[in-house]
Amino acid sequence: MECFNAVAFFSGDITMALNDQSTSCWVCGSTELTLDKRSDVDSTLSSKNFEITDKNYGVTFAIYRCIKCDFLQCSDAENILDYYTNMVDNGYELTRDQRAIQAQRIVTNMARFSLPPATHIDVGAGSGILVQQAVAAGYNSVGIEPSVDLYKKAAVLELPMINGVLPSEEAGDDYNIVTLIDIIEHVTDPLSLLLNIKNVMGEEAVLFIDTPDVKSLAAKIMGRRWWHYRVAHVGYFDNNTMAILLDRAGLEVISVVRPMWYFPINYLIERVVSYLPKWLHFSLPGFIGDITVPINLYDSMRVVCCKKNLG
Repeated sequence: MECFNAVAFFSGDITMALNDQSTSCWVCGSTELTLDKRSDVDSTLSSKNFEITDKNYGVTFAIYRCIKCDFLQCSDAENILDYYTNMVDNGYELTRDQRAIQAQRIVTNMARFSLPPATHIDVGAGSGILVQQAVAAGYNSVGIEPSVDLYKKAAVLELPMINGVLPSEEAGDDYNIVTLIDIIEHVTDPLSLLLNIKNVMGEEAVLFIDTPDVKSLAAKIMGRRWWHYRVAHVGYFDNNTMAILLDRAGLEVISVVRPMWYFPINYLIERVVSYLPKWLHFSLPGFIGDITVPINLYDSMRVVCCKKNLG
């Protein structure tokens, strides 16, 4: 997770021509934004709202749409890094084994582009699940993570981790592989994030970006109740807006795939139940959590990219 800029507050239904660069489109730079959805966030906002396992779907900051490129962004979000630094998410560790399966698949994908012992950095590494799998596969891997609590959880496992964000002197540079898994949607300056990542990439390096696809069929069917509409997500990408941003950052797309996810079945059922009225909520027996379910709703994209060849 990367540096976050403060953004001014706007309200109203009309299209806004914005002169302040800090309130322009985070993807294409246009200053024409229109309010697409009003904020659901109240005064009790805390680090808890930014937990990875948060299931308050549909609750977001005000969302603005770029007239030029159609990117959706939460221009009102500010000082977000503080929330991530202080975030504690104990529920995340309960799904570590299942998330490790997903991480193993990412590591398998990494081998298509650079075989171990290549150098690898995972940006926004959480408690080091992907780093752990990459190290086990023979990669010289390190993770960087702003959450003090998640960093400490990784440290207990003696995983190579850095507590912080890019740019970081401790992180170094010239990595063969960079992974950015479900992070870019959490930042208010994705261009700076990608430029900082580009600075640590070697000339032949590849970057893996996983992020929700706001124009997927699932997103269209669910509307504002889509599970990726949540407080922690402040930028909503599709294939086109991702391509525009990568181009501005001096990166080019190699491939785009739809990744598979793995979760305990009780984790999935609890999230389905969250859509029901409270009087229909129910508790699940503990043993059901031992069952792992692979799921692919085709509403996330994995974009593999590299530095542009300017020669």
